[in-house]
Amino acid sequence: MIRSHLAILATAVLGSAAAVSAIVGAADARLGGGLAMIGQFQPGQGFSANVGDKRVIGYFLDRDGGCATTVMISQATGTEADASTDGMAPVRPEAALPAARVEFMLADRAAASVRTPDGAGIEIACGGAGRTLTLAHARQGVI
Repeated sequence: MIRSHLAILATAVLGSAAAVSAIVGAADARLGGGLAMIGQFQPGQGFSANVGDKRVIGYFLDRDGGCATTVMISQATGTEADASTDGMAPVRPEAALPAARVEFMLADRAAASVRTPDGAGIEIACGGAGRTLTLAHARQGVI
């Protein structure tokens, strides 16, 4: 009996891993493939990334099967501009410089990009009928 429960649990875990892999693979395909993933987020979950010398902070909400997305873009401060190459940056009060706020709606499986003058950028993709938002680093130099 215990073995059958363990077998069921192992099957569920492997099935979940395959589902996550499929979701990430689909997002990667929507974003052009081969991009460095920043993360995948749920509705209401905030995200933060360094994009060149800019800082992008935002969130999204599931609306009508799409992603109602809000991002704030400001100049990165001090050590944030020198952060590691993974693009993730902790939210700190000293980073609260004036920011541009941009709100947009992404349909399911649609993508948008945020680019900086120095050629850095991120790609933002809506998936799962508005239940996930995927961020990835954009290819350098394309504006």
